[in-house]
Amino acid sequence: MSRARLASNQGQDISASAFEKETHGEVVCFWCRCRVKGVRAYSKTVGNEIIIVPAYFSLWPNVQHSDNCRFNIEETVKRFVANSQVIRRIGPNAVPILSKVAQGQAAEFRLHILMEALQKQTYGFGALRRRSPQNKREEEPLGHEYIRTDEVLKPYFRTAKGILALAARIQSHQDLSDWIRLKFGDRRITWDEFLFDSDGYHALYNVLLAERTRASNARYPRPVALVARIFKESSAQEFNGEFRLIGTNRVIVTPAGPLAIRPVFYFRDQQLAEDKRSEEFLLVCGLPKLSDIKPPIKLGLNPRVDVSIKIVDPRQICRYTLK
Repeated sequence: MSRARLASNQGQDISASAFEKETHGEVVCFWCRCRVKGVRAYSKTVGNEIIIVPAYFSLWPNVQHSDNCRFNIEETVKRFVANSQVIRRIGPNAVPILSKVAQGQAAEFRLHILMEALQKQTYGFGALRRRSPQNKREEEPLGHEYIRTDEVLKPYFRTAKGILALAARIQSHQDLSDWIRLKFGDRRITWDEFLFDSDGYHALYNVLLAERTRASNARYPRPVALVARIFKESSAQEFNGEFRLIGTNRVIVTPAGPLAIRPVFYFRDQQLAEDKRSEEFLLVCGLPKLSDIKPPIKLGLNPRVDVSIKIVDPRQICRYTLK
């Protein structure tokens, strides 16, 4: 949390960066008023770069957020599940993208439905290849049976954005996996294989290499969520009819030597691209495309691969603050 309320005067709030315990005393959650504590800003090394982690507020030990607090994962997921059921009113083939799999168990987030929604927004309703009956099991993750009309896209993206925003707030794969399980066709996906923060680019590269070898995903990769630091000298440059934002490189070590991973985002909406350029970090969900390795453009630089994601809906993007 970036803001909290003073326990002595709950009508007054304070930012984590300005908080001093000796001056302000105890603080409580901005939303549910449970006790929280201030954590000072600190630096961390990510790859070859030193990043400043801004100050934030966190829970004291053995303290929980209230049921209706936006930081309470269990109750938030319950609301997401309830809202996701509205999709059934739209059409007989509309399956919830988030659903409880059994009483008392975590909710299931169906990435193959999200992938189909992203495909329809990117390529249109007539551009996808049909599934062959002989290859039904092989092509199951591609879906092609959930989205028949444009009306279902909005609630699907709305639920996905809620989960994305929750992930940005919580930033704990273990806490998220306790309440939301990820499924892609007939496969279970861990959060470590879906959400990649600034320290996770090596894992991202390995996952994308592995996905590339799957015949059923040769054309359409599965969704990932990627934290990227926006390159400040970058601007929303027009590129093949779209507007491009570039993230800062992360250098990983491979058996062949150092390799720079560069996130690149392509927007249809120029204003959205310009708005997001002002953010320091973004959490972006989409269908990643891994480029071939490009040789260094000059002496002293490393070979590079681009991980590109098309932004076809503003709900693919969420602000991200390092903790």
